[in-house]
Amino acid sequence: MFPGVMAVLIPAMLLVTVGRGDGLSLAPGARAVAITAGALLTAFGLALFCWTVVLFAKRGKGTLSPLDAPKRLVVTGPYRHVRNPMYTAVFSVQLGEAVMLWSWTLLLWFGCFAAFVMTFVPLREERWLATQFGADYAEYRAHVPRWLPRPTPWYPGNRV
Repeated sequence: MFPGVMAVLIPAMLLVTVGRGDGLSLAPGARAVAITAGALLTAFGLALFCWTVVLFAKRGKGTLSPLDAPKRLVVTGPYRHVRNPMYTAVFSVQLGEAVMLWSWTLLLWFGCFAAFVMTFVPLREERWLATQFGADYAEYRAHVPRWLPRPTPWYPGNRV
């Protein structure tokens, strides 16, 4: 529910209450490029989000809800490249919406949410993961970057 609120509900509420915040107009050709780029970012984010939710259920034996958190550390699929692909997915949807609608309001919302996540994850979420998964998470954290994907996949036990 949290990702839907952050990527859909709040942006919709901002658009209704604040407006797009667009001080710039785009030429028709540039508008088409913005719509296409935004749609691609949004589609990528939705696909990545669905993939990570399935991995949490199948591999982690849980959900993204803190009430039913994964029981096993998930280190497959996109998690082999970056530790937080679910946030990457939400960021992609938010940016896609901002670009597609050419909205400064949504771009500002993305910045606020990103700042919150980049503070919350190291302070709370990673501490919980370290407590929950111990040495396995420590090894994973040592080899897989938090935000920027590594070009090659990491495999547990592989010290590369």
